[in-house]
Amino acid sequence: MPRLRDDEILCFEVGSDDAPAWIGSRRELGDDWPAIERQAARRVIQVDVSGDAITIRGATRVGLVVLPSGRRLVMRSKVPSLKLLEWLAWR
Repeated sequence: MPRLRDDEILCFEVGSDDAPAWIGSRRELGDDWPAIERQAARRVIQVDVSGDAITIRGATRVGLVVLPSGRRLVMRSKVPSLKLLEWLAWR
């Protein structure tokens, strides 16, 4: 699995009990904030705003979105890899 960079936004799908959401501030997102809002409007991610605090979770997808600054938004599955592999093998 590719290694994450320090500036990447890592979040997991909604419903993931083991992994936390990304939590930061609007100031941290800077010029990427409009792109984050667009992804939320498309229901790719779930964004909760409370003042300046932002919480980001993946909606129902996993993957990667490259933001305008070059920063990456990485959405991971709520299903651990091994369980997902077992499920795929069972099918």
